[in-house]
Order: sequence, then structure tokens, then C-alpha cells
Amino acid sequence: MRSIPVAVPLALDLLTSPSAAAQSLGGLLGKATRAARTAADVSSVVGSKEAEEVAITPASQPAGKSGKAPLNYPSSGVEPYPLNINEHVYSPRDYKFSAAVEAEKKAFDLFGRVSCSDCEGGYDYEDWPQRHLPNKGVFNPFPKFVEGLALNQSWSWKSRAATGKLTVTSEEPVGPFKCKQVRWELTRGTKTVSRPSLFCRVRTEFAEIF
Repeated sequence: MRSIPVAVPLALDLLTSPSAAAQSLGGLLGKATRAARTAADVSSVVGSKEAEEVAITPASQPAGKSGKAPLNYPSSGVEPYPLNINEHVYSPRDYKFSAAVEAEKKAFDLFGRVSCSDCEGGYDYEDWPQRHLPNKGVFNPFPKFVEGLALNQSWSWKSRAATGKLTVTSEEPVGPFKCKQVRWELTRGTKTVSRPSLFCRVRTEFAEIF
């Protein structure tokens, strides 16, 4: 059966009874008004919900999605001290250091470099003390040797053209890692240069980090 449009009964009412037509028209207007109000209320609720979600969303999220709590280590310490101390790193080998201490290290290595016709590259380095260690047979002997030195203890060696010395100046942890800070010195003739160095435990072994 086909439905009769609402406009047909309304037209008949207008012809037969003007008052009935007015009532029908008023009823239709009331329904339309209530429908409009309902739609406005729904839109208002949805809008409020969206605004609520925006309000509770933090303005800034931590970088990355690791879920790890932010680190709060001191921004400075005994040199050489990492620039990225408050980054989550897998190993102390992932630390980065300032250009100033990097320059000290480079100058120290250049100062210890001497010509050597029998050496690879034509150079030897007077600041390499490994060959003078008493425990040469130990695997990775130099870091193990430094680990065994006490705070403020020094050890010296003599090479062909220079005299070297290293001293444990501090035993401050760096971030979550157990470390020792060491000062290297190298003397050739009347000139002495030095630089800071860092040794830390990496898993099961002690290692030279810087």
C-alpha cells in the first residue's frame, strides 16, 4: 500500500475545516522544533566530548614511545662528562663528549706520535702504555689494570722518547654506570701535556670509554 503524503490531509483540512488545519500545522511545527532541538543537543554533547578529549590530551608528549621515565642526572660532573647524560643509552660507549675534551685528546695523541720506520703507517705512539703493563697475558689487560688502581693512585711508564703517567682522580659513577676518571700525562723533553680519560664497566668488563 502506498503511503499518503502528509501534505494531502493538510490540504483537505484547509478545505473542510480551517481550525483543524491550523492544529495540524501547529503539530507539524512542534515536531520539527523538537527534532531541531534534539539535533542541537546531540551536536552540543559531541562537541563537548571532543573538547574534553582535547583538554585532557597533554600539550607536549615525551620524545619517543619507549615509555621509560625521564632521567635526571646532574648536567655536569668530573671531566670527561657526557653531553647526553640524560639520554637512555645502552652502554657508556654511546656517550658523547664536548668538543673541548675531544680536542685535548687529539692534541695528546699527536704529542705522543713519533716516527717509526717499522710501524704500520710510519708512526708509533708514546702515549700507549699497554706494552709496559706487568700483566700482558691478561685479556684486555689495560682496562683491567686501571680498574685495579685505587683512588689517587698513579702508575708511570717510560717509552723510547717520553715518560707517561696516569692517575685515578675520581671514582664517580656516570649515569647508571660504575666508572673511574683518570688523568693522563705525557712528558717529552721539557714539555708535558695531559688529558682527562674515562673508564667504565660495560656489562662484565671494564672498558676505556674516552
